[in-house]
Amino acid sequence: LGGCVDDGVRLVASALLLAPYFLCFFEHGAATDTTGVVALTPQEIAARLARLFWRSVPDEALLDAARRGALSSPDEVEQQARRMLADPRSDRMWLAFAHEWLEIGQLTSVPVGTPPEGESWDPAVVSALVTDLDSVVLNELRDGDGRLETLSSAEGGTLSDIRASWVIGLEREGWSDHVPGRRGLLTLPAVLAANGRPSFSRPHWRGLFVRDRILCQSVSPPDPALTASIIALRSREEEHPSAFTTRARLDAMTGSEPCASCHRLTNPIGYGLDRFDGFGRARTTELGTDGEHPALDTSGELFGAGRNRTDIDGSFSNTYELLDRLAVSETVARCTAQQIERFALRRDAADGDVASSVAP
Repeated sequence: LGGCVDDGVRLVASALLLAPYFLCFFEHGAATDTTGVVALTPQEIAARLARLFWRSVPDEALLDAARRGALSSPDEVEQQARRMLADPRSDRMWLAFAHEWLEIGQLTSVPVGTPPEGESWDPAVVSALVTDLDSVVLNELRDGDGRLETLSSAEGGTLSDIRASWVIGLEREGWSDHVPGRRGLLTLPAVLAANGRPSFSRPHWRGLFVRDRILCQSVSPPDPALTASIIALRSREEEHPSAFTTRARLDAMTGSEPCASCHRLTNPIGYGLDRFDGFGRARTTELGTDGEHPALDTSGELFGAGRNRTDIDGSFSNTYELLDRLAVSETVARCTAQQIERFALRRDAADGDVASSVAP
């Protein structure tokens, strides 16, 4: 009514993009004997499988199984799931899960520090480190045994761009496509850089990441009433360091209550990962506040009580002992399954999900 073609296109596009059926995925299901719980129809199960494994729509084989009512059988659902996972199209799902699970999106928002002279931390370097992560994940899933333990402990990696060689630790003159000194996902620079912070607080943040994403355990945030005191203490520590090393400084700041009970859960794990700096570079010493380079102490203790207890609690002597424990932990395996479930459902599982024996 008096508008131009551009206005019409804009209005139609807006209506489409804001339509509920475009923004949301609806599952109506069929009624069950349990109030508030519905059973997914075969077509809805097919849609779930396709959305999860291929991030797309069902193919003809999946639609045919739904039409035949075969997806009411757990065995048939498993058969379809295995078929779809064997298809290269499932690579998109695994990479999307890995990025979300390991919080790789933070690479562009978390400060990592000042790169060495002559080097840069730019989109090309970040992209190369993400490609390294993707290659490790897909290589283990496609060409390896596909086991979580292997993904958590396998040595090596790949480097796609020589501009990131300073992060990996390879000399430019001797550059190759094999990354030395890495063991499993938690030692890849993309993961380390995304889940650290510059300065002496990095071990805490990395430990918090492991507790949350790898062990599925929660650590309570500090009381809001303490926020101002924490900020002031951090500022004083930055301006007037209380000790020469990161570990000693963090221990001095968090070693007494009300901080100690929570930091005991995070700091030691972070010390174990402190063999890698904020960029994810391997190292054996750190630059102390006195200008010296003291040797790193990467020993620590996995400690837990109540809901934060694990099957691998106890002291560890170095980074690789910590990594080896995490690789074989049943707590880690259960958490990974839980993270995949959250990724598939786009929410935490609820009691009603148990009612369906064929939920993917």
